[in-house]
Amino acid sequence: MAPPAVSSPPSSGLIGNLRLRNLILRQNHQSLTQVSIPQFVVFTNLNLNLSKSLGLDIIEISNLNQSRPLYHILEKPFIKLRVLKIMRQTKGKFISVVNPIYEEYSLKYQAKTPLSKSLYIFAYLLPGIVAYLLVNVEPVHRFFSSSLGFKGYNFQYFMFVIFTLFWHMVFPIFMLRKYEKLEWKKVLEFLSLDHFSFKEIFLIAPIAFAMSVLFSLPYMMKLYEPFQSWLNSVPGFRIPAYSIFASYEAFYGAPLLVMIIMLIGNFVGEEIYFRGYLMKKTAFLGRYNWFVNSILFCLYHLWQIPQSWPLIVPFIFFGLTMQLRKNLYTMIAFHLLFNIAGVQIYHLLLGLGGTH
Repeated sequence: MAPPAVSSPPSSGLIGNLRLRNLILRQNHQSLTQVSIPQFVVFTNLNLNLSKSLGLDIIEISNLNQSRPLYHILEKPFIKLRVLKIMRQTKGKFISVVNPIYEEYSLKYQAKTPLSKSLYIFAYLLPGIVAYLLVNVEPVHRFFSSSLGFKGYNFQYFMFVIFTLFWHMVFPIFMLRKYEKLEWKKVLEFLSLDHFSFKEIFLIAPIAFAMSVLFSLPYMMKLYEPFQSWLNSVPGFRIPAYSIFASYEAFYGAPLLVMIIMLIGNFVGEEIYFRGYLMKKTAFLGRYNWFVNSILFCLYHLWQIPQSWPLIVPFIFFGLTMQLRKNLYTMIAFHLLFNIAGVQIYHLLLGLGGTH
């Protein structure tokens, strides 16, 4: 038996004009029916605070009359209401965050046409393809380096400043401002930079990083070195001796200002581009979006394949952490920890070689 309509309860029991979705209604202690209620109903004995999200409700119940069961509180002539998922949601708040703004931008601005979907998928790899051509293809590298008058590693330093500062940071902001016509406030919301949180930076990000190390250990123990050795055996995958990624001395030999820009552009710029911008554009991938984001982010490092591709399993935690927390500050801190401590921890724990 279907429950009666609830769009017009007595005025004393109705406030606001909010949406309440996916609630379970009980009538006469018998049938359970899942419905969508267009208004936010507050009964005399019950106070409900609703945080709206797409497809998922967070409902906090307070001021209950503890001496009476819930179905007695919602007594006739009103239908009986039973809220589900409260305990599950409370338990999951520490792990997974519900962010309606994140979901709204993902739904509204994701690629819609087949062409745009293909272009945004390709956009994951395009910076890596260009970097590979400019650095790893020796004739191309020599031509541009000499044509622009750079000596030694200076061309590569200059190139990666352009990539990390302009391609990864300026380009997404430019697209959101000029193409999507978003105000600055909405740009920050789109990129998930609107909620700065010390908890996310100093607690959640380190925990996520530690979990990524822990869960990646079996793979790293068994497959990391064989995979890296095989990649080094493929001529097109090897890192050239003249690359700044061939040694720590070459990479960290950049002028101080250039080094600071490169490092900030690395863990800030890549997160803005890959998690802040592209992950919403490829939201059409649905439940697989975070996984595809992680895999393509790993594959994008074409100029340092033997260093990055063997870390495919730890890389999965980039997209997963963003999917769960929906906060770019978490990802920036996670990325910083990954770059500074990740490979070094694996080296200490497992005696693995190689640089990253």
